Amino acid sequence: MVKKSLVIVFLVLFFVYGVGADPIPVTECGTLDFPGETYELQNDIVFSGPSSMCFVVNSFDVTLDGVGHTITSDSSDSLTIGVIATNLYDIEIRNLNIKDFDIGIKLVNTDSSNIDNNDIEANTQGISIIDSNNNVLSNNKISDSVYGISIETSGAIQINDNFVCDNTIDFFCSSSLELTGIGNSFDNLNECDGWPTSPMNYVPCEAGCVDSFECDDDDSNTIDKCIRGVCENIVINCDKTHSADIDGDYKIEGDPDLELSYVIELYYADEYHCDDSEDGYAPGSGDQSCTSHDSDYNPADWDITLSEFLRTLEIAGQGGYFYCHEVGEDDFCLGYYQEVVDACIEEPPISQASCALFDELTCQSDHTTDENYQELILAIQEFPA
Repeated sequence: MVKKSLVIVFLVLFFVYGVGADPIPVTECGTLDFPGETYELQNDIVFSGPSSMCFVVNSFDVTLDGVGHTITSDSSDSLTIGVIATNLYDIEIRNLNIKDFDIGIKLVNTDSSNIDNNDIEANTQGISIIDSNNNVLSNNKISDSVYGISIETSGAIQINDNFVCDNTIDFFCSSSLELTGIGNSFDNLNECDGWPTSPMNYVPCEAGCVDSFECDDDDSNTIDKCIRGVCENIVINCDKTHSADIDGDYKIEGDPDLELSYVIELYYADEYHCDDSEDGYAPGSGDQSCTSHDSDYNPADWDITLSEFLRTLEIAGQGGYFYCHEVGEDDFCLGYYQEVVDACIEEPPISQASCALFDELTCQSDHTTDENYQELILAIQEFPA
């Protein structure tokens, strides 16, 4: 039991808290110096110098989360850059809007990094990748630039679900190998090592779609999302929250003294039953006439297994979730906390629709293929109960 407790503590720290602590708030351009940290933008920024670069990443394993805010260049410098990382690895740049720079995002000799869900508009180059390997570009929208995506002397780059249109050259590459990816939209491009080809890797811009950012107004609880070039609708039910979410705020608090501790108790017990306690359940045998806990889903048999417990940890680690019947593996989808709160809590739940940027892959991802997940499973096998 002691060994099992150590494993649970490790899992909670890994999935929920990660390496760093709370995000570091950022209100102005500057350097991002601390490894293992997430820097979170708090406001829009108009950049006017005195340097030519707004954000400079100076350490490995750094995340810059724009949280939907915009950085705009108003500098007269001859070469302005929104975000740059040089000679690094494990960098993530996400949820950031970038306008009017010479280069929006630039990676130089920087490997194993992600550029995800950014809106990059009216720059000379949107994303520039030079001498860098094993990077992922996904869900970015790039427009009104000379070059949308530019990749030079790089390799093993994954390019998925990007909408790169209305640029002079949407996709440019030179001396680069092992480019892969699907679900992109391009018009003007050149190939590298036979990539990309249509329709396998991309479709023309007019044949694809981009997120409308508009909720349906027919009270049908649906949101629109462009998924791999096709417009889809997803249903959100604001009336349903996860059993582990005791206060119903669409997130599962990971502090062991809070909501997740109840699930840990049930997991330890190997069996649980209905109860009039705060979360509605208690460890051990007893009345099982109520609906089973949402963590117990595959199958719902009044025993929360390790894989089911890990799924609840995954939800807690995302900082938010919403109900999406028959889409998520357990009927829940991950992330987009603020958008769901806006629709389900802050707004009167009449239409219960949200303008969340729904990501089908987030819902249907098989976390058992994740490298970190596999390492955890090996560690657990070495420490049996």
